[in-house]
Amino acid sequence: LKKKRISLAVFSGFENNPLNDSSTKGDYFVEEDFSINWLPTFNKTFGADIGYLIINQDYIEQKDVSSTDQTISAILKYYPLESGKLRIEPGISYEWLYYPDDENSGYEDLKYFLRFKHSIGKAWNYGGKYEHSFKTYDKKQARDASKTNLGFNREDNRHIAELYVTKFIGKYSIKLKSKFYRNTSNDNYQEYYDYDSGKGYLVFSRSFLKDDKLNISFTPSFERKNYHHR
Repeated sequence: LKKKRISLAVFSGFENNPLNDSSTKGDYFVEEDFSINWLPTFNKTFGADIGYLIINQDYIEQKDVSSTDQTISAILKYYPLESGKLRIEPGISYEWLYYPDDENSGYEDLKYFLRFKHSIGKAWNYGGKYEHSFKTYDKKQARDASKTNLGFNREDNRHIAELYVTKFIGKYSIKLKSKFYRNTSNDNYQEYYDYDSGKGYLVFSRSFLKDDKLNISFTPSFERKNYHHR
C-alpha cells in the first residue's frame, strides 16, 4: 500500500516553428518535468495508480509559448484472471495548462479513459485504449465563419482509440502502435479544429545492465490529419 514512484527529468531542445506561423522562426527551450504517483496493491485483483504531473517549458526568445502544464489522475487496475496477465484500467484525469504571457491559450481538459493490456507468455503482449477528452479554454472565445466572437468560450471534444502489439526477443523488443482520433470544436472559423488524425509508431527497444534497469528506445512515427471541411 505504500509503494510510490517519483520522477524528475530535464530536457533541452530546438523547435523550428513554435508559433505555427508563416515566419517559421525557431527557438530553443528548456523543459523540467516532475511526477509523483501512489501505486497501492489492494489484493490480487485490484490496484491503483494515483498521480500528479507538472511540466514547465520555457522558450528563450518567444515567451508567448512558454507554459506550465499540470495533471492529476486516478486509475483503477483490475486483474480479472488468476494469472494476472490481463489488466483492465478505467481512469480519469484533469489537466490545466497555463501560459503566463498568452492568456488566450490556457485551457482545462477533463479525460475519461479505459485501457487494457494482455500478455501472451513472455514473448508477446498487446493492448489498447479508448479515451474521451473535453477541453474548455479559459479566455479564448469561439468564433463564427466570419471570425466574429460568439460570446462563449471555445470547447473541443476528442475521441481517441489506440492499439498496439509488442514482440520480445531476449533483451530486445519491437512494438507496432496505431492511434486514431477525431477532434470537433465549437469554433467555426475556417473549420480549423474539426479533423481526423491517424498516427503510426514503430518502437525499437533494448534493455541493458544485469538487472535490465537501463532501457534505450528509438521511435519513428508518422501522422496524417484530414480536415473535415477546410
